[in-house]
Amino acid sequence: SWAAATPTLELGIDVGFLDAVVMASPPPSYTKYLQRAGRAGRRGGVGYVFTVLGDDPIDAYYETRPHEFFSQGPSPIVFEPGNEEVLKLHVLALALQRGWLRLRDLPEDWRRAAEALEAEGLLVVRGARLYASREAWRLVKERGLRGAGPEVTVYLEGRPIGYRELPMALHDLHPEAIYLHRGSVYEVVALDLKKLRAEVRPVGDVPYYTRPLYEVHVEELSVQERRLVDGIEAAYGRGRVLKQVVGYATYSIYASERGRPESLKYFDEPFSWSYETRLLVARYADCVDIEAAHALEHALIHAARPVAGAGLTDLGGVSYPDGHVVVYDSTPGGSGLAKLVYQRLERAHRVAYEILSGCSCQDGCPRCIYDPFCGNNNRALSRRKALTLLSGVLARGAPGARVEEPTGMSLA
Repeated sequence: SWAAATPTLELGIDVGFLDAVVMASPPPSYTKYLQRAGRAGRRGGVGYVFTVLGDDPIDAYYETRPHEFFSQGPSPIVFEPGNEEVLKLHVLALALQRGWLRLRDLPEDWRRAAEALEAEGLLVVRGARLYASREAWRLVKERGLRGAGPEVTVYLEGRPIGYRELPMALHDLHPEAIYLHRGSVYEVVALDLKKLRAEVRPVGDVPYYTRPLYEVHVEELSVQERRLVDGIEAAYGRGRVLKQVVGYATYSIYASERGRPESLKYFDEPFSWSYETRLLVARYADCVDIEAAHALEHALIHAARPVAGAGLTDLGGVSYPDGHVVVYDSTPGGSGLAKLVYQRLERAHRVAYEILSGCSCQDGCPRCIYDPFCGNNNRALSRRKALTLLSGVLARGAPGARVEEPTGMSLA
């Protein structure tokens, strides 16, 4: 007998006498691998673990370096204690629990969150005290304390059937997107970001799926620390990420060649949402071919999996022709992963180099620089140019250009 399971089964569940675990793909971190592998061979028995490698950069990396995979330690626990989106929910919950708050009694980060809540009308000032509004009661009841950003509610014929947090809701719930929910297939009919509402209709089995086409812009960059890494300047700080979904690509489920869409469609007006988060900014030259910077950005995000234990959607990126590459936390307010990549950028450079140099493709493929979540459908990418750029950085070791506010047409 056998059981098929989602990653939910990896934590705290003892199925009993399981002889083997088959993983359809490597988990996003070694800690998760150990958790999943640990379902077999319990109670003194022998367990067998099989992992099916996919056709992506990190699977290809470990295919020739299995010793690196199995010699890893547990992934570090990262979090961003100053995440304002998380703090706002906790400040509201504290105000509801105590009945009122005083700004002077709160830590600095909490005061900033309280001031933001006041501006949003969720806290009301009466004298020297802050009180939760009626809307605050509803918000905390609906979202609890686990979220880190607004949620879009998915409706079917006026009935809520699910939720999706922003910014991923932009990817999954734009109009005409194919949306999978609890084994059923839907098409998104409408998305209202002001009301945080998406309407869907059932479509049954369709032979295609959709991916969003989007642009990313980094604004209001605030650098907190800088350091030299392999001769180039890297910085860590906060910024506002503006994400604009401009259209979508349609892919056949049965296509023999990965990465090639059947069609592209663009909206008359983009669907936009911005949020503050934490980010890493590195500048690799004064001026660079955007195909090189874009491919290097992808390689660094792929490298974050073994370097920082990042999942496929935990980090986003954007590159600029002035040599800046930005890697940001996808979580509103920050998750701590961008900071860990910043701290381990030397290793990330070397893993990225192995990804770029170890592939035998002509100039880019799913095993090196393609990314299923690329905003422009993996166009304007060059593995060879990125390898030349990174090789020059690693060989030169001399101070490069200073990190500044990125300029020019960006690619995500």
